[in-house]
Amino acid sequence: TNERVRIDSSGNTNIVGIITAQNFDYRTDDSVILGIGADGGNNAGARNVIIGDGAAGDSSYSGIEDVIIGYNAGSRFTTGGGVIIGKSAGAASTTATVTYVGTRAGQFQTLSWNTALGGEAMQGVSGSSNGSHNTALGVWTLRRNQSQENTAVGSRSMKALTSSSDQNTG
Repeated sequence: TNERVRIDSSGNTNIVGIITAQNFDYRTDDSVILGIGADGGNNAGARNVIIGDGAAGDSSYSGIEDVIIGYNAGSRFTTGGGVIIGKSAGAASTTATVTYVGTRAGQFQTLSWNTALGGEAMQGVSGSSNGSHNTALGVWTLRRNQSQENTAVGSRSMKALTSSSDQNTG
């Protein structure tokens, strides 16, 4: 036969062929971790999917039920409840309840309750506290946002919004 993968009744896996895996950790607490420095190396979280070098790489990381995928995605994340996908997405986020999807989406955002979908959507400003309760859909949407409770839809919509402008829709 041409059997290549076998999983026995105990859950053990036998794979035939060429497999390359480094820094892979599958633990019994229902987490999958793959990447150099992923999960901060402390294995403290539970029910997480963390893939990428430096993903959720803070040594204080203890998240629960996070999905963090991408090089340095959520690299400062310490608590659980986020979905962060993309290179450097949500890199400055430390708290839960954020959704960032796209390269550098929410990269410098430090507060919670934000949703950004699109490359550099709601990227924020390095060194700023940035905003919370915002929704950005589209490339560069709310890109430099430092405000609260804004909703922007469409490529580059409200890309230069500053900290002096809250509760906008664009």
